[in-house]
Amino acid sequence: MTSTEIQKASNPGENTGGQPQKTDLQLVPEAVLKRKHDIDEMKANWAAQAIRNPRGNRKVFNAKTKVIKVMKPESVLSKARMQRNHSRRYARVLKKGMQARASNSRVEA
Repeated sequence: MTSTEIQKASNPGENTGGQPQKTDLQLVPEAVLKRKHDIDEMKANWAAQAIRNPRGNRKVFNAKTKVIKVMKPESVLSKARMQRNHSRRYARVLKKGMQARASNSRVEA
């Protein structure tokens, strides 16, 4: 073996180009690790707080009270008018089809 081969063999930290080999793992700064740890702690605290003190209007929506739907009389009347007009329109179109205005008397086309 020549002297250069001996130097290369005796120094395993260097590759053939004379540059030191880089490891695959990178070191993470401690500040970043601490920040990540703090975020995890904060998320755990938020979850515990949500269990202890839930948000929302519990006075209105809970299992004991029944939900009552309040309907105004105007909406009831307008729905009845819509159904009445719909049935009239359906019968009229069934007789003559969609025209400018269908009449009660049936006309064969």
